[in-house]
Amino acid sequence: MVGRPGRSAADPASQLMRTDYQIEFRMDYDLEKVARDWQALERSACASFFLSWTWMSTWLESLAAPPILACVSSAGRIVAMGFVARADARRHLVVTSRQIHLHQSGNPDLDRITTEFNGLLVQAGHEDTVVPLFLRSLGSLAPAWDECVLPGVPEGFAAFGMHAGYRVVEDHRAADFFIDLRDMGPQDLTARLSHNGRSQLRRALKLAAADGPLALDAAVTPSEGLDYFEKLKSLDRRRENGAFAGPAREAFHRRLIAKGMPSGQVELLRARAGAKVIGYLYQFVHLGRVLAYQASYAAPADNRHRPGLVMHYLAIERAKRSDRSVYDFLAGESRYKRALGQPGPVLLWLRLQQPRSRFALEGAARQIKSAINAMMPQACAPRRGPLCPPPA
Repeated sequence: MVGRPGRSAADPASQLMRTDYQIEFRMDYDLEKVARDWQALERSACASFFLSWTWMSTWLESLAAPPILACVSSAGRIVAMGFVARADARRHLVVTSRQIHLHQSGNPDLDRITTEFNGLLVQAGHEDTVVPLFLRSLGSLAPAWDECVLPGVPEGFAAFGMHAGYRVVEDHRAADFFIDLRDMGPQDLTARLSHNGRSQLRRALKLAAADGPLALDAAVTPSEGLDYFEKLKSLDRRRENGAFAGPAREAFHRRLIAKGMPSGQVELLRARAGAKVIGYLYQFVHLGRVLAYQASYAAPADNRHRPGLVMHYLAIERAKRSDRSVYDFLAGESRYKRALGQPGPVLLWLRLQQPRSRFALEGAARQIKSAINAMMPQACAPRRGPLCPPPA
């Protein structure tokens, strides 16, 4: 989906001249000072784990070259920070693009770590002014760029990008799913489910418990966490296309586990029935929110077994006992997320484009292709044959 530049009386950017915000882009900075400033700003920001210094410093250590630091100040105090990395891209063999990425490297291997709830780290209350200022100011960044890649950002970034004068291309959108544990009270999770959902969960728990009492073990030390991580990887059925396939991604997560476990921000859990291991969970904990980042388990021989459902049930009950406020399944559709959770904010994967003729041609070609694809089922309906696949 593409949004075109526009301007309205409510344009947040039109108010910028009446503010005292200053933005600075730096290539040369003292990382130790940046760490202190970032962590100080975290304490006054309502930001996600993906903008915590634990995640961000791990990402910075993974880069081949230091990114550009964006720093926004007001009344002599830092109110927002973020990093932008440069990379070149080529699409369809002929479309080239000089890109800048917000908290992403441009390296496909590393970027599949998947950043969600992305954006600037902003002091609470300044978001609606600082984000438009940042996007508008990016236009003067030298050397010139063609596209700004914004992965996993809130929906408001699309409007801010259009108001700043860019052509906005939406590559992907996904709703977040979560459970508000504060609403559960003493009740069990099954009380929140539909009749069919309760039946499936109870059957899955009963079948799993046939091998012994259900339990969830948390890795205590980083070395034990890394051992759980290895076992979780070995059970990942996607292997080559999995969350941890690729040397850059694996190295990132090893550093993150070693860095985040001592502070309690990273947890590795083992689910078992008696002595039988069901699977492993990899999750983050931030501001009372548990983020279910990855779960792996062996494929059951009997499809009545639902190991993923059982593991999340155990983790949700554990989070509730630990007085966590939210159990977050993160973005993306799946049956178990809809069954257990409720839809939350929608996240967007965007590109802000400078006015380039090649992007206009690319957009036109994409629209023509979409129109043809939309017509194909109707065109093929009267007959079925090898050249005419049935509608999806």
